[in-house]
Amino acid sequence: AFARRSGNSREPYLVMPIAGGGDLGVRRRTEAYRYSIDWILVVAKQLTSALVAANAAGIIHRNIKPANVLFTGQGQEIWLSDFGIALIREPIRPEDGDAWVEQQAFVAPELEQGSQLDVTPAADVYSLGKVFYFMYSGGQDAPHHLTGSAEHNAIFQKGKRCKLLGGLLREMICPLQDRLKTMPEVEGRLESIERCE
Repeated sequence: AFARRSGNSREPYLVMPIAGGGDLGVRRRTEAYRYSIDWILVVAKQLTSALVAANAAGIIHRNIKPANVLFTGQGQEIWLSDFGIALIREPIRPEDGDAWVEQQAFVAPELEQGSQLDVTPAADVYSLGKVFYFMYSGGQDAPHHLTGSAEHNAIFQKGKRCKLLGGLLREMICPLQDRLKTMPEVEGRLESIERCE
């Protein structure tokens, strides 16, 4: 895709990058991540790093879902897209509430009504946890809250790192009062899972 810098025809075109690998919601790609901790960690660490930077700048994404995880090619390099409904802490715009659209199964429970302006990074933690679950399960939507029930624990019994991922997801996909509150916390836990033998 190309775009002109301005209406002046003598100014050069700007080349806009294209995500040639599609998005995480593509079935063949999603199925490749099923139960693959190594592959999930590659993407999870990139997403978390992007959100650490965004949250540190006062930006809450609020729209993290598989369709917004774009692959630059056939490898596992990704971009996080669609900051269109992001909340930028300074200044808060009055139209932010009107711009909210329902984002299906990945929205944090505290944002479900769509008019919440006092949003914290914990909302992104919840949605990111749902994306991790989506990858690990091969495209299944996570339940509203991931409990420690036998049913939910069953898919995380494929080794120590799987159990650690299951524990992390239970602290991400849960009510706000029980949830990890910041992306650096998530980043640290992912690093622990990666180091685990």
